[in-house]
Amino acid sequence: MRLRLVAARRDDGVPRDMSEHACTAPGLIALRCVFGVGDPHGGAVFCPVYTVALPVGQPGALDDDDIHEFAAADLLADLQRRATRRGWSMRVEVEVEQTAADAAGCDVYAQGPEEVTALQLLAQADAPGGGRRLTFGTGLAHAPEAVVRLAGPYVVQHAASPPTAIAPGLACTFELGFTEYEFEA
Repeated sequence: MRLRLVAARRDDGVPRDMSEHACTAPGLIALRCVFGVGDPHGGAVFCPVYTVALPVGQPGALDDDDIHEFAAADLLADLQRRATRRGWSMRVEVEVEQTAADAAGCDVYAQGPEEVTALQLLAQADAPGGGRRLTFGTGLAHAPEAVVRLAGPYVVQHAASPPTAIAPGLACTFELGFTEYEFEA
């Protein structure tokens, strides 16, 4: 798994001595499957229509495998079969929160499953206390088979310099599954 820079540390013009700052792991705030319409040929136009939020930090919301599951491939197939006047696709969105110290002193690196196009920064917003919230998204999946390829392990990690490996104390890790529902027998 190769981590890629997805968001640089905040540069507010104030010189800092970060030699004593130890980065912490980003906090996972939200996981979303976003279904929308747009150019089916990989164009930049994507208009979100439906968003399914997967549970994060809710005891009892995941079954024993600890994989965040939702039958997103089936839902995309159903949308494409029933709502044929537009081209449907799906992307995964990951939202994390940084503390003020981490936003100033740590870059954010991320990686999804090998088949996934690189995560891209979609939005950022100030968070209480000087931190920030960052929303990353995968590329668009235009077919149910492509949605299945978005499943697998994801890592979002803080680092003061480019990491050569995943550092558990600095990383937020989770796994997604898109062919079944939680608690499906």
